[in-house]
Amino acid sequence: VATSAGTKRISLLCPQKTGTNADFTLLKIVGETIQYDNGTAMATLKGPATTDAFSGLTGIDAETVFSFADWNDHTILTHNEPFQKPIKVYRDSTGALQLRTAGLPNIANTFTATGGSGANYVYALVVKYEYTVGDVTYIDFSTPTLKEFTNIGSAVPATNPGITVGSIPVLANAASEHYDTTNLKIEVYRTTNGGTVFYRVGEVTNGTTSLADSTSDHSLILNSLMYTEGGVVENARPPKSKYVHGTSDFVYYANGIEVSSTGADIDPLPQRVWQSKRGDPDSVPPDFYADMEEPITGISSVKSIPLVFCANSVYRLDGYFDDLGRGGIIPKKISDSVGAINHLSLVQSIEGVFFAGSDGFYFTDGYNIVPLSDKFRVRYKDLIDTDTKRSRVYGALDLTDQRVMWAMWKDSDEAYDDDNAQMYCLDLRKRCFTTWSSGFAGSIVETEVGTNVGATVTVTDTT
Repeated sequence: VATSAGTKRISLLCPQKTGTNADFTLLKIVGETIQYDNGTAMATLKGPATTDAFSGLTGIDAETVFSFADWNDHTILTHNEPFQKPIKVYRDSTGALQLRTAGLPNIANTFTATGGSGANYVYALVVKYEYTVGDVTYIDFSTPTLKEFTNIGSAVPATNPGITVGSIPVLANAASEHYDTTNLKIEVYRTTNGGTVFYRVGEVTNGTTSLADSTSDHSLILNSLMYTEGGVVENARPPKSKYVHGTSDFVYYANGIEVSSTGADIDPLPQRVWQSKRGDPDSVPPDFYADMEEPITGISSVKSIPLVFCANSVYRLDGYFDDLGRGGIIPKKISDSVGAINHLSLVQSIEGVFFAGSDGFYFTDGYNIVPLSDKFRVRYKDLIDTDTKRSRVYGALDLTDQRVMWAMWKDSDEAYDDDNAQMYCLDLRKRCFTTWSSGFAGSIVETEVGTNVGATVTVTDTT
């Protein structure tokens, strides 16, 4: 497909709401870039530092498998190895597309607090980022970084403690990160002398390395509390994950790398699924998880009830964690012999999820598994007999004509049949399959590169 990066293979297509009406912009994942039509020409979406979405990683190519989730006009993207922190795409209050790394980084505990004497305080630093999606404002907070200081300030509650919080770390983007570092804020919180409750002292813009704390204990207790007070679980960035899926309340990340309390990567956990906080798609406490019995191959949902797919099993996730850490996720196995071969074969509908299994197509409503393609099991196995073929099964729902379609590798040695040259179409009204094929020597050729549509194509030698 013709893009601003040249003619390249598209790894993923996903819609993004325009923010002005019910129309959508089609995002195209091409190599290290996200391409879109800006109304004048094909454009490349870049982060705040004008870097491509997936740059800075070795190994991103046409074989990289991407996943996306929609949540309240956010598009959240993840992919397989080489792993990257999830990214989010949205349109701001001006209607401009924005690209950011999901979640926020932790701030190091290398800051200082000096001045005065006689009191013992605990300070907390929190990274804050405020942004708009359309006319809705969102505020993200990082994991608080706590540090205790003794014999500083003033033991007299009504007295100015005369403290300088210094050496506040400056946050910068590492390779493949897209934080809006210019507009990040560092909030400073403090306890009273010997206290345990955190009150807001003030904030600085990222890059400012000190803050004067002249707030007496008597004045401090009138200030706002840190978001964790009352037992609210600390936020954490989402894990680097192969798969992501959104429901009405939560976003789920599956088959990824565990995040430590300091925000560092720990171990790969291919069997694990993590839940975000309610209404906060990129705040994912490390303890909000459930483990399956084998590596996860995909995730979807039915009526906001998550379904987790493995190679040989399917689970329904009952329950959820609330912001206080109460509750939990209980995996209920609904199949111990049938699973999904890949995440992109999952097709979500109102009634349930259609998917490609190891020996045919299936449907589940979250409680039962129904086979759909018993009549061509042998032929089906030939279409997925290599890892590449299995990874190239892409599913989609045609809601208008009530069809589920899977693009698949064509089992042929003919020219041009070394990729997805056919589709299997399930008619939901007639409950029957048909196949669509390019035929021998079928090809797509570029005929014109336009200023608005990107490219006009024709299909030749079709049947």
